[in-house]
Order: sequence, then structure tokens, then C-alpha cells
Amino acid sequence: MSNNNKVSIVLNCYNSEKYIKQCLDSILAQTYVNFEIILVDNCSIDSTKFIVKKYKDKRIKYFYLKTHCKLGAARNFALSKCSGDFIAFIDSDDLWHKDKLLNQIPCFDDESIGLVFSNSYKFKDNGWKQKIYSKIPPDGSIFEILFTNYFISLETVVIRKKVLTKLQRLFCEDFQIIEEYDLICRLGLITKLFYVDKILAYWRFREDSYTWKNRHLIYKERDQMLKMFKKEFNDFENSYPNQIIQFEKRTHLEEIFYLIQQGKNGIARIKLKKYLFKDYKWTILYFILFNKNLTKIILRKLGYIY
Repeated sequence: MSNNNKVSIVLNCYNSEKYIKQCLDSILAQTYVNFEIILVDNCSIDSTKFIVKKYKDKRIKYFYLKTHCKLGAARNFALSKCSGDFIAFIDSDDLWHKDKLLNQIPCFDDESIGLVFSNSYKFKDNGWKQKIYSKIPPDGSIFEILFTNYFISLETVVIRKKVLTKLQRLFCEDFQIIEEYDLICRLGLITKLFYVDKILAYWRFREDSYTWKNRHLIYKERDQMLKMFKKEFNDFENSYPNQIIQFEKRTHLEEIFYLIQQGKNGIARIKLKKYLFKDYKWTILYFILFNKNLTKIILRKLGYIY
């Protein structure tokens, strides 16, 4: 039974003095107690280190990086320090429900399951919150769904370590935004995912976050990710032709929505013209862009504004 197995919790932080205590407290409150926290401080210059050092719990293993690096590299460093049978992830501004691990770890009694995820709340400090999933998402062998329409929220994820070690590479250290998308898609090729239909985590939405301020990198990194998949996996283009088409359309859509977010509706419409009257959803979007109020509604629905 997996209930007694050790969980390594990867916690990366950078200048996290505002939220790190809340995050650590939510982890230490877990009702499943056999875990270690691999806390990697990515060269913070605030008081993060002093806050962490106040904790005397031996399960917290603190590592300070002397040189700041990309998140993928910091996470890979953390993975190299993990000794658990399962690996969970949380960022320093996110939170966990106290029964998160208690609900997820028993799911691994099914040896075909390599990754377990759950529902989560997106929330803001002003009290606003919203479920990540309004309806039950797919699970099982779902690589094709993940690849074309990625939907996993990393703070909910627990991975079986021996499945993770089967990958040729872990987090891509070239990516700054989609490193978890790339990793979990590759896991989806070799293992089944299982969904726990409970709110077990809380993802803090911040407009000052690196991801939010650098959304232009998403479509650029998606282009790179597709090239890597074509190179790494034999016959990938022939095996997933329809999924590649959908992936490329979604990449183009990310660029278009970034332009809209920046108020460049005219340029966005020009890029949409190639789909005009060929794809009804894109055609509708083209005409919606002439109306600022409707545009805001669409952006909010798709998570580009809150």
C-alpha cells in the first residue's frame, strides 16, 4: 500500500517573503505526514531565507542557489534532491488543503497510475476565487487531449517517481513559461493520469507574476516544444497529424489573444483573416474584436483577464 510511502514536495521560491509562511504552513498542516519539503530558494534577496530558517521542522530541506536560474533548472535541481517515492509540486504563493496528500497518495495503489491531480481554486488576495474545473476533466491515457488542450494545474499534481525517471529529460531548462506543460505531456505518453474530484489546492492569481507579465513567451515556447516533440519521438508527425494541426492553431490563438490583451485588436484581426469563413469560431472572434465590451467578456472567459 502506498499510504506509508514518502512524498517529496518540490517548493521553488524567489523573493517570496510575502507568501512563503502561508505556503509552508499549509504544507506542514498535512494530515499525511510522511513527506519532505525540498525548498529551493532561487537566489532571493529579500527576507525569504530568514522566514524559512525560523521553522525547526526537519522535513524542510532548504537549498539556496547562489546564481539565479530559470524555473525549469531550479525545479530540476530540486528533483535531484528528492528521496521520496512520489513527488508533489507547489509554488511559494500557492496553498494546499490539509487533506491533499491523504486523498491523492492512495490512488497510486493502482500501478498503472503515474500522475494524480485534483481540482483547485484560482484566487486573488481581494477574496475573488474560481474553480479550475467547472466540470470533471478527462483522465486515463490522455496524451492527445493534454497536447492539444492542456489543462493541468501543477500545484495539484503528484507524480510517481519511478515513472518520472523513465523520461529522457525532466523539465526543459530553455522554457520559462510552459516547462510543466512539456513535462506532463511527455508523462502522458507513458502513463495514466487519475483525477480526484475535490478542491485540494489553491492557485494564487497575481498580475505581477512572471508568467502573467510574459505571456508573449507562451506561443514562442509552444513553437519550440512542437519542434522538440517531432525530433524526440519516432514518427510523431505521422502518429498525431490532427493533434499537431490543433496544437498549431492553439499556438496561433495564444499569439492572437496576447495581441488583444495588449490592445492590438487590429493586428489580431489581420492574423485571424486566414481563418475567416473557414472556421466559424475564429470567424466569430474576428467580428467580436470590433466590439471592446464583447472582447473583454471573451478574454475574461478564457482567463486572460479577471
